[in-house]
Amino acid sequence: MLNFTAKAQESSYSDSASEQTTIKLGLKGGVNLSDFNESGLKKRTDLHIGGVMEIFVNNNFSIQPELMYSSQGAREKEDTPFARFEAKMKINYINVSVMFKYYVRNGFSIQAGPQIGFVVVLNYQLI
Repeated sequence: MLNFTAKAQESSYSDSASEQTTIKLGLKGGVNLSDFNESGLKKRTDLHIGGVMEIFVNNNFSIQPELMYSSQGAREKEDTPFARFEAKMKINYINVSVMFKYYVRNGFSIQAGPQIGFVVVLNYQLI
């Protein structure tokens, strides 16, 4: 999956004068190149978009909850002596993830974390 990130807003929160936690809010979007491991199905290109909140624990580590809307699917084309059809499958998800980010260098981070997705649209259409 390819994606780009754009920051929409930045804010800071402090619960005491001596300790300050930085929180950044932003938007994240990109391109999905979804693929299924089944013969006859072709890749489908679509988009994902959502919001992120990055909570800095220290200068090198942050926790980033994300809420994303993701459109995925595939195209199917069957051309045999018995049948000929083309179909489009569209599956839209609401994905919730919590990313753990480690900043290796200024502006470069490595992130990993769990994600759960909920199907909100499932559409199979003959073309």
